[in-house]
Amino acid sequence: MGGFGDFLNVATMGVSGAAKGLGGLLMGQSGAGAQMGLFNKLSAQQQQMLNKAVGFQQLGMNGIQGGFDQARTGVKQASGVAKQQSRDIATSALGATQNSAVGRGLMNTSTFDAANRGIGSDLMRHLASIDAMTSGQLGQLDTQQAGAMAAGYSQLGNLYTQFGQNQNALAQPLMQTLGQGTPGLLGPLLQIGGMAMGMG
Repeated sequence: MGGFGDFLNVATMGVSGAAKGLGGLLMGQSGAGAQMGLFNKLSAQQQQMLNKAVGFQQLGMNGIQGGFDQARTGVKQASGVAKQQSRDIATSALGATQNSAVGRGLMNTSTFDAANRGIGSDLMRHLASIDAMTSGQLGQLDTQQAGAMAAGYSQLGNLYTQFGQNQNALAQPLMQTLGQGTPGLLGPLLQIGGMAMGMG
């Protein structure tokens, strides 16, 4: 994914780092060891689900890329075949014209040259037409792929956004406890943690 992948990795590290910092603060100030252990467990589960979702999304995007690559190969191969068929037709037409001229007793080179120029000109126009059609088809594939990949990257971004929201939901009761003390922490943490896991 290049730069986008680096950005997502940094974002994930930032969220994880914030969670660890919060954990250290709680352990140092409140001593809520059991509760912090639960937070860490739920947070790790969220990370695992994120990793799986990102993996599936990347596989899907790789499949999209492969599909478009195959489509491009097919277009280019079809173009090559069409060009070769056009050349074969031109060669056959030139041979038939020359045979006809010989059959009619027209042996001068000017007749052959005129036939060659006419058929060659037709062939060049036809080959140019094939090139233009091929270029148009490849351009359409490029546009379609760009849209599909943009949608895939957007979905990746949504996964990381959801992960951040889930992590924030897990951290909220802990943040509240910093100002209220440890009593009553475990129940809200379990409740919020379950909600966050459900959103994943």
